Amino acid sequence: MPAVFSQNSEIVGSNRSNNNVGGSMTFNPGQGIWVTNPNNNKNRTIDGSPYLYEDWNASRQSKMHVLDKTYLVNGLNYNVALDRFEVKIAQDSVFAINSNILRKVEITDKEFVKIVNEHGISRFYEFLGQADDNKFLIDYKITIVEGAVNPMTQQKLNNNRMVVEEEFYVLPENEKELKELKLKKKDVTKYFNADKKEKILNYVKSEKLKFNDLADLKKIMKFYNTI
Repeated sequence: MPAVFSQNSEIVGSNRSNNNVGGSMTFNPGQGIWVTNPNNNKNRTIDGSPYLYEDWNASRQSKMHVLDKTYLVNGLNYNVALDRFEVKIAQDSVFAINSNILRKVEITDKEFVKIVNEHGISRFYEFLGQADDNKFLIDYKITIVEGAVNPMTQQKLNNNRMVVEEEFYVLPENEKELKELKLKKKDVTKYFNADKKEKILNYVKSEKLKFNDLADLKKIMKFYNTI
């Protein structure tokens, strides 16, 4: 899936007075909603964060592909629990982007695309690459780890904790059902074209790559589409 970029990318800054660069991205109700940052809630009874990234680093530049335009955005994060992208505008001000207007989102080296699963539910997956029309994806999930309990008093010793976990899938060619994927050579390469498999395996061996390393897997997918 090649990246598609607008010739006129517009920059959305982290300053509220500079949001409407180019007169298009106004952060109005049609583009999303204003929400509070859940990490700032002092009354939280659960630890951890629902976000993919621990911080809102303004230097982490991202691209939002909105309808027919592309915006460069600082301070973008992915709310895994709610499956949406959010921009931090101020310490307590976060704008949640309307997912319906997004075609694709890129955050540093990650590319997120919308996939409609077999149940008709649309959500974002990280796109790792593809072999022909077989798309390899990551689904991010929130798991709740139970806090320890005092066996004598049955009282909680610490809070439950949210943990972000990864589940790997492949969307096979001409299918609508996602297939669970283990990052092992035999499980990944079974989706490769037989005419390309030997060249791929030689490349993996010569470059000392591993199928269970995400950075390596992206390199493998990139090489696959050059042969």
